[in-house]
Amino acid sequence: MADIDVPAPTDDLLALTLELAGSLDARTVMRRILERSLTVAAADRATLSSFVGDGLVIEASVGIGGEVTWVGRAYKSEALLRQPLVHELLETRRAVLGGPMTTAQALPEFREALDMVRHTATVPVLEAGELVGMLVLSRYADHAFAASDVPSLTAFGALAGLALRNAKLYEEARAAARRLQAAAEAAADVAALQDLPALLQRIIQHACEAAGADSAALMRVEDAVGVVEATSGIAPLGSRWPLSDEIRAAISAGRPIEVATAQTQLADDLQPYASPYSHALVAPLRFSGDLLGVLVMGRHHGRELFSPDDIAGLRQFATLAALVLHNGRLVHRLREAERMKRDFMNIAVHELRGPLTVIEGYTELLLSDEAAHLDEEAGKQLVTIGRQAAHARSLAEDLLILARIESHDLGVARDVMVIGEVAVAAIERALPRARLRSGSIEMRGADAAQVVGDSALVSRVLDNLLTNAIAYSVRRPIVTMTIAADDGTVHVRVQDNGPGVAEDERERIFARFVRGARHGAVQGSGLGLYLSRECAQRMGGDLVLEKTGAQAGSRFLLTLPAA
Repeated sequence: MADIDVPAPTDDLLALTLELAGSLDARTVMRRILERSLTVAAADRATLSSFVGDGLVIEASVGIGGEVTWVGRAYKSEALLRQPLVHELLETRRAVLGGPMTTAQALPEFREALDMVRHTATVPVLEAGELVGMLVLSRYADHAFAASDVPSLTAFGALAGLALRNAKLYEEARAAARRLQAAAEAAADVAALQDLPALLQRIIQHACEAAGADSAALMRVEDAVGVVEATSGIAPLGSRWPLSDEIRAAISAGRPIEVATAQTQLADDLQPYASPYSHALVAPLRFSGDLLGVLVMGRHHGRELFSPDDIAGLRQFATLAALVLHNGRLVHRLREAERMKRDFMNIAVHELRGPLTVIEGYTELLLSDEAAHLDEEAGKQLVTIGRQAAHARSLAEDLLILARIESHDLGVARDVMVIGEVAVAAIERALPRARLRSGSIEMRGADAAQVVGDSALVSRVLDNLLTNAIAYSVRRPIVTMTIAADDGTVHVRVQDNGPGVAEDERERIFARFVRGARHGAVQGSGLGLYLSRECAQRMGGDLVLEKTGAQAGSRFLLTLPAA
């Protein structure tokens, strides 16, 4: 055996360095190092291994002599210590030259290959002074390694060390990229859900996949208790778990922590749920400093502990899951608020309709011929009461539709209707108001055209346009409704002779609770045009102010899809 430290040949190293520069794949680099070492050392096989924990992993092996079945496999250190050459390398951390390995002491899968070996060189692979692996070169002919081979072998060992380090970094980077991609895909999958319980269930499903767990639960924290919001079997839904020291530690650390369930203090009634699991992984979900919940995952007895890769995968997913959970809860609260608002509006409108119906009924009765004994002043007051009751009913209906639109709960039918028939009905409803002011409403155009939409919503839009046209006329109202059809669209134009709309208000008048500056004393809520446009758009059409001018009136254009 020899142990000599002589400068390594530079030509071979330079050639190898230039050759290796052509590949970024650490595994390819490793193989090329071994192939070149065979040539330089006149060896028949070269094998590179790395030390991992208390064992050894064979990273690559090239050469001749028997089928290679051990690459990528891990072996315990006691199997290595049976070989004198390896034992000496571990003790001295220097290249060791000698005869064959001891076949009798070798594992069965190595014996066929070792039977052919006559001479061996074992070279340490060092990184920052630490032994991280070894390079073993074998010769099958009876030609021993010489002391003059040591410098070149040591140089190849150094290159192999760099290759191992790069391979480790490369694999870590690839693993991190895979984890990040998996976490991003899982988060995107979860974020697509709109229902909060389904979102919570999907979070624990992906958490189990990220960490390789058998079951999981997601808890929200209330004071010193965790309340289970979603589960895949590790705990009953809705159950309350006192926060153990391990859960508190994970929350405090802000990262996943692995615990042995047998060492966790639990109440007697909760023990049956924890007993099937040997180990648990606890991960807090935090967003912007707020604790949104705690993930608890378990592995059944007989399985290995959670690995660093499992924990890293969960940590990346938990970061994105916290963001998704934060947004999901915001959306849930918003929807709950919208639902409560819609329910309130439904109740309010229902409660208003009864009294308003009574008021309108008695008003009509008092104004009928049977009540002709009323004096003129009383009659005017009754008319005012009836008008205000009708306005209150209209406002209540507007608020109800507004609530349904904003909560995305406005049902829209797809009826086929003749637009002329709907327009005539709307004109008949509006004509009495126009005649009270000596006005007129005229309809022109393709009244036989058919449209697709919700007949009730189309009627509401036309009613609003005609009501505005009459109300905003400063003199005798003259209103024209024109219907035209072309290219799969029906156009309904409503022209009035009012004061027009200021140029800077053309879009503003379609906003909620907004009225034009020229509304004067016209009564209204500022919802009519907003609701009319929303209804039109939900039917696949639109409503715009097509033309306006000072004292030249306004022309609104309603478009609807043709049948």
